Amino acid sequence: MQQTKDEPNLDVKVHRAIRLLLVWYVYNAESDTFMPLMDMPDDICVQIHNARKALDLIDTGADWSILSSTKAWSCKKQMQLDGTNDMTIGKPSFAKMTCFMLAYPLYVVQYIELAYVAYQGGYSYAVLLLVITVVSACTAVTAQFKKQMALFKVITKQLLVPIVRNGVVRAVASHSLVPGDVLVLLRGKASCDMVLLRGSCLVEESMLSGEAAQARKSRYVPENGREVWRYHPDTHHSCTIHAGTFVQQVWNEEDPEDEVLALVVRTGFNSTMGNMLRQIVCPIDSVKWKQDPFLLDYLWFCSFALGLQLCVLMLFLSSIRWHHPSNAYIAKRLLDMLIAAAPTGVPTVTTFALGRCMRQLGRRRIDVLRPEKIKNLADVQVVCLDKTGTLTGSVPNLHGVVLVEGGHFTALLNAATSWNNRFKQAAAVCHALTFVSRNRVVGDAAEQEIFNAVEAHFVDRNQVALPLQTGPRKAYGTAHLHILKRFEFEELLLRSGVLVVDDNGEVDTALVFIRGAPIIVEQLVKNSSIPTDYRQVVDSYSMQGYRLLALAGGVVHGVEQLHLGSMTLPQLEARTHNIRLLGLIVLTDHVRHDSRETVQHLQDSAAMRTVMMTGDYQLTSVAVARSIGMVPPGGRVVIILSRSESLNPKGALKSAKLASTPASARAVSWQSEAQDPIVEGVPARAGQGLMFQLDNGDPFENGDSTRALTAIAQGQAQCCITGPAFEHLLQQADVAALDVVMRNAVVFARMQSQQKAQALQLFSVKGLHQMLHGTLRHIPGLGKAVMYCGDGINDLAALAVADVGMAISSSNAAAAATVCDRHASVAGICAVLKQARATQVIKLSAIKYMITYQLLLSLARNVTFFGGSLDLSSTQKGAFDFIALSLGVIASLRPASEQLLPVRPSQTLNHVKNMMLVFETLVISGLMYWACLHLLKIQSWVSTSTGKPIEGMAVTVIWVVGFVQVLVPVLSFSVDTHPFCKSVSWPELGLIVFYMILTTVSCLLGPGIWDAAGLLHLCKLPISFGWKFELVALSFATVYIVVFTLTRRLDKHYRQCQVLPHNANHAID
Repeated sequence: MQQTKDEPNLDVKVHRAIRLLLVWYVYNAESDTFMPLMDMPDDICVQIHNARKALDLIDTGADWSILSSTKAWSCKKQMQLDGTNDMTIGKPSFAKMTCFMLAYPLYVVQYIELAYVAYQGGYSYAVLLLVITVVSACTAVTAQFKKQMALFKVITKQLLVPIVRNGVVRAVASHSLVPGDVLVLLRGKASCDMVLLRGSCLVEESMLSGEAAQARKSRYVPENGREVWRYHPDTHHSCTIHAGTFVQQVWNEEDPEDEVLALVVRTGFNSTMGNMLRQIVCPIDSVKWKQDPFLLDYLWFCSFALGLQLCVLMLFLSSIRWHHPSNAYIAKRLLDMLIAAAPTGVPTVTTFALGRCMRQLGRRRIDVLRPEKIKNLADVQVVCLDKTGTLTGSVPNLHGVVLVEGGHFTALLNAATSWNNRFKQAAAVCHALTFVSRNRVVGDAAEQEIFNAVEAHFVDRNQVALPLQTGPRKAYGTAHLHILKRFEFEELLLRSGVLVVDDNGEVDTALVFIRGAPIIVEQLVKNSSIPTDYRQVVDSYSMQGYRLLALAGGVVHGVEQLHLGSMTLPQLEARTHNIRLLGLIVLTDHVRHDSRETVQHLQDSAAMRTVMMTGDYQLTSVAVARSIGMVPPGGRVVIILSRSESLNPKGALKSAKLASTPASARAVSWQSEAQDPIVEGVPARAGQGLMFQLDNGDPFENGDSTRALTAIAQGQAQCCITGPAFEHLLQQADVAALDVVMRNAVVFARMQSQQKAQALQLFSVKGLHQMLHGTLRHIPGLGKAVMYCGDGINDLAALAVADVGMAISSSNAAAAATVCDRHASVAGICAVLKQARATQVIKLSAIKYMITYQLLLSLARNVTFFGGSLDLSSTQKGAFDFIALSLGVIASLRPASEQLLPVRPSQTLNHVKNMMLVFETLVISGLMYWACLHLLKIQSWVSTSTGKPIEGMAVTVIWVVGFVQVLVPVLSFSVDTHPFCKSVSWPELGLIVFYMILTTVSCLLGPGIWDAAGLLHLCKLPISFGWKFELVALSFATVYIVVFTLTRRLDKHYRQCQVLPHNANHAID
C-alpha cells in the first residue's frame, strides 16, 4: 500500500489516495469513502473522437502535428495521472526463494536444535539433517522458480514502438506509453490496450480465451449520435487490440501504402493482461506464518508432548534427592526435553515427503508449483472444471448444416454438394478468416472447415471465388464475390455481417449476410422464412451438446449511395430488404476421451462434488454435463435465468464468435409472489427477478420461484445458473436463494472470468466480500476446499482464488496455478489428488512417529539417570536418531494408492486418536522398562563381582528396550497411511526386517552381543537372560498392538464424520 502526495503541477490535485493490490483509490469527501480510479482516462472517448477528426483533416492536407494537439494533457502529466505502461515486478531469485522457504519457523527451530546437537558432539547427525533439508527445499523451489521466471520475462520485456508525436514518428520504449498516444501498428505482441483508428489487422487472441483463435480487427466506427462517447475496450472487441495478444498481420484497405494507426486506451496493470496478472503479482490468499494452521497445530502437539515429559519427570522427583544433579545438568535436561517435544528430524522428513511427491508427479509430467498447498489438495471436496479446452476439445468441428427450404428445415446435411447456392455464398464470405498469402488463410479451424467445404478460395484479401450450380443439370460455374465491408463479431450485438457484390448480380445491388446466435438472428429475419419448429430444432441440437450458428441473407439496393466508412451493422440491416433465414450451422465439441471416466471416478469413488464453470450457452453446457456423468441418468436440471435474459436478447449471450445460443429461453416468466405462502426453508420473494425452466424446455413448478427454489433445496433437481442470473443474486440483500444455488448447482454457464472467481469464493471457507449499495458486506462461503481446473489465461482469476488451481496443458494459466498438467487431459486430477493425500498422511504420520521416538528416548534417559545416575552416551543417542530418521525417510517412499476413496486424510495432529496413541506408547514403554530392569535385578548372576557393574548392564538393557520401542511404533505407519498408500514399500520392509532381525538376535544371544566393535559400549549378557528378555519384549509388543487396535476402533466415528455421501453430485450438500 502506497500513499501519494499532493501534485501541485496538476490542475486537479489528489489530496488523499492509497494503492491496494496495484489499484489506486481516491478519497471522496461526499461519500466519505475511497473510490477506485477508472482503468482508463475519463476523457478517452473525447480523445478518440478528436483523433478521428484530426485524421480526416490530415487526409485533406492538414499537417500531422494536429494529431498531437488532441491530447488534453502532456505526456508527463498523463504519466502522473494514469501511470505508464510499466508492469515491472521484482526479478525472481532462486536463492531468495530457497532462503524464504528455509526461513519457515519450523526450519528455524531445527537450526537452533541442530546447533545444540552439534555442540553436544553430534556433528554427523546435524550435518546429515541439514544437507537433506537444504536439498529437499531446493527441489521444491525449482519448479516454482521456473514459472515465476517465465512470467517475469513476459512482463518485463520491452519493445520499441513507433508513435506519432508533434507530427513525427518516433521510436519509444513500450514501457513509456500512456493513454492517448497514437502509434503505428506493426506485427508483434501488443503491450497495451489500443483502439484502431485507421486500417485493419489480424490478431491471435489465445491468451483471452485459452483457445487458438485469430480475430480480424477493423477501425472504430461509432454509431452516429448514440455510441460516439460509449467506447470501452471490454465491449468493443472488434476494434480493440488487447494487451498480450499477438498482431499477425496489418493492412490498410483504403490505401495499401498508408500506415495502420491505433490509439492507446489502457496501460500497465489496467490493461487486459495487467488485470489478469494482478492476482499473481499481488496474491491476496498468501498465508502468513502466524496464520498458518499447520504451524499452530504442530505447536499445540509439541506442547502436548512437552506436557507428557513433564508428567514423566514428576514421577521421578521423589528420587531426585538421591542423585543431586548439578544446575548445568538440569539446564541440559530441560533443553533435551524441548528438543524431544519438537524433534530435529521433523522438517527434514516433511520436506523429503514433499520432494518425493513432486518427483512422483513430475514423472507424470505434472509440475507442482506451490508445494505448500499440497495439504489443501489432500482436503479437496469440490472440483470445478472449465468446459472448452478442459473437458472438451478446444476446436469445434463441423457436424453438418440444416437448411431452410420452402419455410421448413431440411434434414442434417453433411455434404456441401447438397447446400443451395445462397447458403454457400454466405458460408464463403461470412466468417472471420483472413487472407495472408496465396496458399495461406488463417482463422478459426471450424470456419476454415466450412470455407473449405464449399471449395471457396481467396483471390485477394477482398475477393472470394467459389463454384456454384448454374443450371438445372447440375452444371457448375465460378462465382466471384467482392467484399465491400466486413462487420466483425460484437458481443453487444452477438452477430457479425458482411456486405458483398456478386459479379453476376444486379447493378448497384449488394448481398448482405449475417451470422450469429440463433436467438439474435431470429429477431432480424422475416417471419415467413422462420420454420414453425425453429425453436424446437434449435433446442434439440443444443440439448445434445451441439453449438449452433444461424445464417441469414438479404439484398440492399443503391450501394453507391451508402457511406460505408461510417456505417454500422444495425444501420446496414435497416437498409436491407427481405432478410431471410438461410439455415443453421451445427458444430460439435468433442468430449475428451478421459473426461467421463475422470468425473465418474471423482464422484463415485471419491464422493466429491463436480461442477462445470463455462462461458458457453446453458443448454449446451448441461448436455455436456450429462454426457460426462455430472448429472445422473434421468436426473432433472433446472436452468435459472434472469428476467433481463428474456427481455433483452442482446444480453442473451457473451461468448466468442462461434458461441451458440438457443432459439429462445422458453422460460416461464416470473410471477409476483406477494400472495404465495412462505415455503419452509426459502423466504418468499427469494427468487424475485429469476425464471426457472427444465433443460428440456418445460416449466418448473409453474414458474413459482419460491417453490422452485424449495424443490431444488430438497434435492428434487439440480440446477444450472447463468452468469446474469448469478450477478442478479449477488445484488440481493437476502442471500437465501444464492445459498440454495451454491449448494445444488452443477453447471455455471455464460460465466465471465471474475464471476467464476466469485463463485469459487462462495464455495470456499473465505466467502465473498463485496460492495452492495455502497456498503461492504461479507457473504459466508460453504466451507469447502475447492479445486479449479482451467486451460487458458482467461482462467487466471479463478485459478488464483481457488484453494487449489490446476492448469491443464497451458503454460500461461500455470502462472496462477498450484499444479500444472502438461497433458491436454483432466485425467491428471485423480493422480494429483491421490499423491497429495498420500503425502499428507505420510507427513503427519512421520511427525507423530518422530515425536514419539523422541519421547521414548527422553524416557530412556530419565530411566538411566534416575536408575543409576548415568546417561546414554552421544553414540548411543546418535544410534537412536539414525534408526528413527532412516525409518522416517524410508517410510515417506511409500507409493500412493491406486484408488480415490470417499474418506479424506486428517489435516491435524491434535486429534484424540493421536494423543491417545502417544500417551499409550509412553505408558507401555515405561512399564516395559520397569519389567525388563526388574527381570535384570532378580537374576542370580547379577553382582558387582562379575566385573561388569550392574549400571553397565542396566544401560545395555535400557538401550535395547529403547531400540525395540523405536521399531514397534513404525507398525502404526501401515495403519495411519491406509487406505491412502499402498502396502509397505520394499525399501521400508527390508529396513524394518533388518532391524527386527538385529533386535531378535540381540535378545536371543544376549543383549550387546552384536556390538563387537564396542561403538555403543554395550555389555554382553548371558543367552539365558536373552530368552527371558525376548519373551518380555514380545509380550509388551503384543500389548501395544492390542491397545493400538482398540484405540483405532474407538476412533472410528471420527473417520465417519469425514465421509461424504456416496455421490456428492447426486445428494444434497
